[in-house]
Amino acid sequence: MAWTTLSFPFGSILTSTKMTQLYDNLTALADGATGAPPIQTAALEQTGGSEAVTQATIRASAVGQGELKTTTATQSATAGSQATGDILPTGGSYSLFMTIGGLQSSQLHWATNGSSSFNNTVSVYNSDSANNYTVYLFSRYVQASPPYNYGAGDVPLFVLVMLDKNTREVLATYAAEDPPWAYHGPHILHPVIGKLQKYLGIWGKDPKKIWAGKDNMTRGDYLTAIRKLRSLTEDELVSALSKDFTMDEKMVDMNIVPHLFNEFDPNKHVVVQIDPLTKLCEDLHCLMTMPGAPDPSSLLHDGSIKIIRDIQSARIQPGVIMVEASL
Repeated sequence: MAWTTLSFPFGSILTSTKMTQLYDNLTALADGATGAPPIQTAALEQTGGSEAVTQATIRASAVGQGELKTTTATQSATAGSQATGDILPTGGSYSLFMTIGGLQSSQLHWATNGSSSFNNTVSVYNSDSANNYTVYLFSRYVQASPPYNYGAGDVPLFVLVMLDKNTREVLATYAAEDPPWAYHGPHILHPVIGKLQKYLGIWGKDPKKIWAGKDNMTRGDYLTAIRKLRSLTEDELVSALSKDFTMDEKMVDMNIVPHLFNEFDPNKHVVVQIDPLTKLCEDLHCLMTMPGAPDPSSLLHDGSIKIIRDIQSARIQPGVIMVEASL
């Protein structure tokens, strides 16, 4: 049904033709005909139990990779002889898919330290009594809150490396668009859960500490805030979800989770981060989007990426040294 643009000047006669065209325009509007005004998101019912879009109205397989905001990360660890190499996945509980690389020996065994490899450390045990091996973890996870900024520009890629303190050998790596703390700190950077927690005043609160009496919020106050979720009006919900995270809020946990290297020992290791505002990080970011291209972790382990020198940084997470590197 075609859309007909109509006008009704003062004093004009309302004919049957115009009435028919007005009626047909309702169908044209629903069909999205050319020239018809688009239906705005605000016109859709979003609350009250009669939402316009529900799980039942979404066709099976309708949500594909293009509709999900996902990205990839590459990490690595060294599995020493008769020891484990541990990796904490970048995306935490928002990880969708993971693969392990570097299992070139029959003496390497993939396991997980916990009930789920998405929420816990991925551990690879090396039963070889003579050799060490590098293990790689490639993951895809749901992304929520980029960009991130230390104060001098948006970071395209976070590349962190754990080195042997004496030999400067590369022992573990981390390369992702999101920083280590984004999915592992107490402040959830989720576009729905995190924003609702902010609105309710419980963002960053640990329920276990509250229940143990180790927080300034009481159990009663916490439960009251949770119950408020059920009584939020549509306007309150829209208000809560429309407020984006500030850059300070995105960076708030960097002092708590400066890196994800579980095996870090300050007496044996040093953690460095490649200056994120250099062309090298832009190039590495591009490589990660190209199928079959070498990933930052393997380039670090095989020596293709060379760390040149330490540099001073006005703002970086504690315990991490900013470095200049080249490829």
